[in-house]
Amino acid sequence: MDAAERIAAAREHQRVLELSANGLTPAMLAERWNLSETTVRDIPRSHLQYLAMGNGRTNKRRRYALADVEIYEAWNRAGKPGDPPFAQVA
Repeated sequence: MDAAERIAAAREHQRVLELSANGLTPAMLAERWNLSETTVRDIPRSHLQYLAMGNGRTNKRRRYALADVEIYEAWNRAGKPGDPPFAQVA
């Protein structure tokens, strides 16, 4: 692993750590949008990106980045034009 790969891996690890501490949970988004947690969890990853935390098999703890939530909200308010915001990522 060269220096550039180590730096990229370190940045990704830092992002994961920040999301685990500061990321929004499904419960937070449910309260923000006045929906149930199940409805939030049913949003496809291609529409709203999340990071699955922990080692659980059935209910991994999801964390959503605020920037991704804001992108999804803007796309949803605009009447869902075109492809979902994270269609290429999923």
